[in-house]
Amino acid sequence: MSPLDSLKKSNDKIYRSQGRVNFLVNQNQPQAIDSVNRFEKPRHKKMVFIKILFIVCLLCFMFGAMYLSERVFSEGNETLSGLNKFNPFKRLVHLVTADDKKIEGELDDRVNILALGIGGEGHDGPHLTDTIIVASIKPSTGEIGLISIPRDMLVPMRDGNWYKINQIYAMGRSQSQEKGIAYISQAVEDIFDIDLHYYGIVNFWGFENFIDQIGGISVEVPRSFTDRQYPTDDYKIQTVSFEQGLQVMNGRTALIYARSRHGDNFEGSDFARSQRQQLILQSVKEKLFKFSTLLNPGKLAAIFDLLGNSVETNMSVWQAIKLAELVKETDDDKIYRIILDDMPDSILEPDFTEEGAWILKPKDGNYQTLARQFNDIFNTSKIQEEDAWLEIQNGTLEPGLAYWTSSFLEKLGYTIFKYSNAQSQDYQRTVIYDLSDGKYKQTLRQLKEELGAYEAKPIPDYILEGYQTQRTETAEPKNHPDILAILGVDHAERFKLPEEKTASSTDELATSTEELLEEELTEKEDE
Repeated sequence: MSPLDSLKKSNDKIYRSQGRVNFLVNQNQPQAIDSVNRFEKPRHKKMVFIKILFIVCLLCFMFGAMYLSERVFSEGNETLSGLNKFNPFKRLVHLVTADDKKIEGELDDRVNILALGIGGEGHDGPHLTDTIIVASIKPSTGEIGLISIPRDMLVPMRDGNWYKINQIYAMGRSQSQEKGIAYISQAVEDIFDIDLHYYGIVNFWGFENFIDQIGGISVEVPRSFTDRQYPTDDYKIQTVSFEQGLQVMNGRTALIYARSRHGDNFEGSDFARSQRQQLILQSVKEKLFKFSTLLNPGKLAAIFDLLGNSVETNMSVWQAIKLAELVKETDDDKIYRIILDDMPDSILEPDFTEEGAWILKPKDGNYQTLARQFNDIFNTSKIQEEDAWLEIQNGTLEPGLAYWTSSFLEKLGYTIFKYSNAQSQDYQRTVIYDLSDGKYKQTLRQLKEELGAYEAKPIPDYILEGYQTQRTETAEPKNHPDILAILGVDHAERFKLPEEKTASSTDELATSTEELLEEELTEKEDE
């Protein structure tokens, strides 16, 4: 054999392929090929099998760990529920299984969320709730209801005592973190007669950081104002101001706008501040949906992680995403707001405790009216759509009853055509006459419930004749009410009228909380 033949045979072995046809191979040497097939190819199959088995085992471990972690750290396990935030698989398992889950309250078509704002460590009263808002979402329509609760509102606890609502979270928090949210949730559930499904607590730093992380917000400021007593971080005061119109705010500016309590131009009260806080919520919603932040699990998880200890919530990432999906198409006209204040036509009235602290309390001594108002908040749209014209008549000797009742009903979305005295003032029960022949069913049903009235049939001739005369005297298509309500003694006893001094003029009604407090103190000094 020549040296060239030896070299050729050596090259054949060097270029021989293990997994595909190699055209450099000498096809006249089947023994060498058989050798490779016998020893090298089975080794390759074995390695592929090992890799596949490893991947399958890894997936089984991951899904098993996700399931086990949810069971071990579940809310029902009181021993380990406090460690749930350290569960490494919690966020992953929620994202994997989100499509198969329903958020709490979804089956009842109402999801209630409690939002609290606190100062946090480094501030006076770090756990006093500076902001208290209950948001309610109707999953079937995407409608949103918001109610802001004044910090000074007095509420009952199950121990039989009454407390200012902004103290309750701090009372529980002084014992443990879990008792803080348990106490305030229980109080809110009781006064509104609802179930709270989710909560979120954010401190000032977390609020600022969150606004900055989403790139700031644009807020339509309804009126200009200046606050010359805004607190600084070193316990001094500074002057801040805002101009009417669209304003772009970073986190710090948005926090000042939300917290300001001593502004001029009717912005110097907790009630004005509650309105501003709801405007900020709306602006945040618009910003997040504009860039689909709430629909992106990665972005949302990053925000959750970034805020860290500045936010406390029982809502997971997948739940936040599902809630966002429910309301992403909600327009402003499908967002209904309730601002509780101390105006004469409010269901609350100002008072002082024995220690001299200024408070707000329910006029009727309980929160049944407030609970009914909040639970019916989604009926507001139906009442407004029907747009039935109401006439409210005073059938009692109580002066001003028709006026203040009409003012209260307007806040609930009713259209008041007229208020006046009835022909006689001896009505014991409140009665309603439907002059539309059943055209406005939703309004009629709600009004009967609100006034505790009954519908009388048939309608008396003297009432029909009066409205028929009005129709013939004018060519206008509609100059008469659709529904007539005559208030009786039963309503007068339940509907507490404001004090005479607060009903003297429109200017006096617009007085801020601080000014009312100063007036009361001045009166005491004069005495």
